[in-house]
Formats: sequence, C-alpha cells, structure tokens
Amino acid sequence: MSLKLKPSSDIHPFILWDLATRVFHWSLAFSVFGLLVSGLIGGAALQYHFLLGYWVASLLVFRVIWGFIGGYWSRFTVFFPTVKRWRQYKLNSNNWIGHTPPGAFAIFVMLMILFAQVASGLISDDEVINQGPLAHLAPSLWVEIASHYHRLWGKYLVFGIVVAHLCAIAWYQFWQKRILIKPMWSGVNQSKADQISSKDSIVMRAIAVCIFSLAVVFVYWLIHLDF
Repeated sequence: MSLKLKPSSDIHPFILWDLATRVFHWSLAFSVFGLLVSGLIGGAALQYHFLLGYWVASLLVFRVIWGFIGGYWSRFTVFFPTVKRWRQYKLNSNNWIGHTPPGAFAIFVMLMILFAQVASGLISDDEVINQGPLAHLAPSLWVEIASHYHRLWGKYLVFGIVVAHLCAIAWYQFWQKRILIKPMWSGVNQSKADQISSKDSIVMRAIAVCIFSLAVVFVYWLIHLDF
C-alpha cells in the first residue's frame, strides 16, 4: 500500500523517500553504530561485529543497485553532485529538494569509506584468534595492510564521517531550518511547487525485498569462498 498524500492549495506533499530507502538508512545507521561499539569492546563482542559487518555489506550492495532502479529521489542520477547541480544549488539553495550537492558528495564519500572498511575487514587478521573470512585467500602483504587499515585509519574515517554526518544534519535541521529527519522517517515532504513523487508501491517494495535478499545471498556466498 502506498503512502496517501493530502494536498492543500498552498503546500504540495509528495513522497521524497520510498520505504526501501528509509529502511536502508535507519538499518545502516544502527548497524554502523553497533559495529563501532562492538569493535571498541572487542573480545566476545567481535562475533556480533562480524555479523553486523556482513549485514552492512548486504545493505551496501543493495543501495548500489537501488541507486539505479529505486524511487526517483533515491537514484544516483538524480542527486549525483555534478558541476551543473552545484551551480544550481548556489542560486537556489533554500528551495532545494532531496540531497543537496554537498550532502550527495558526503553520501558517496561515506559509501566508499564503508565499502573500504567492510572489504578490509573481510581479509583482516588480528594474529590472535579473529580472522576475516577471506583472509586465507589473500597474500600476506594484503592481509597486513588491510588489518592495519581496518583497525586504525578505517575506524577513524568511519568515526569521522559519522560525526560529520550528524553535524551536517544538525546544521541543516536547526540553523538552515530544512526538515530532514521527519521525511526520512515518514517518507513524505512538502513543497510550494509540484514535485515528482518517488514510487513506493507494493510492487516497488517487493522488488526491494528481492534485491536485498539477493544481496544477502551474494554476501553469504562471498564470505564462504574457498579455492
């Protein structure tokens, strides 16, 4: 069932974020938090760290695919920070819909940092008891580099991008008076002009479930590779 919108003469509500995008966003947020906490605790908590890592890997694979076929405002082609969009944003930043060019740039950086952290974790080895599922397939030099990156620079980059993301949300929400959190929860935003609504039908949601299921299967296959 799709979201029902109640238009008025002055304000035009529209679906900004489809359900799949919203579920991805909140799942990723809580999962990354869990990864950071379990990684800092270490010990027995690392078993959950591994499971959360596989979950995040599945989410990232899903988001890449959804970025091409998902709801209108979730597609990479709609918010990729091109030079043209940067110029348009400078001229009309107050009425911008969806991800702003600075926000879009931050999103792509975040995705790359998370992909790098997940990939390095797959071949990391703490030389004690914990080893990534693909560490035995990688050359020892790669394992050493990945382990160092995962435990040090990668962790700091994830911390940094999370803090930057939260600060940016606070800036836009409270100083720029742009409503960001509510649409990411309800999916609905409002505009003074007609806007394209993201498709959020039962069919689209079913497609999202199928894609995510395939992403989970792919990650499961990947972590069980053995030559």
